[in-house]
Amino acid sequence: MTTFTSFLESGNIIEHLLWLSSKEIRAIGIHTVFIKSRQLYDQYTMATQLTAQSFFNMTNIQAELTLKNK
Repeated sequence: MTTFTSFLESGNIIEHLLWLSSKEIRAIGIHTVFIKSRQLYDQYTMATQLTAQSFFNMTNIQAELTLKNK
C-alpha cells in the first residue's frame, strides 16, 4: 500500500509530489506538508548538485593524470 511516508522515506521526490498532488489534503495540515515537500526538494537538489560537482572533479583529476602520463 502506498502511503505518504513511503514516498517520504524513499527520497523519490518526483513520485512523492505526484502522489501528493493526487490526494485531498485538509487545510489544517497542508502548510506542514508543503514545508516537508520543500525540504525534500532542497535535499534532492543538493544531492544532484553534489553529484554533478563530484563528476566534474573526477573528470578534472582524470585529465590531469592523462597530461602527467604523456
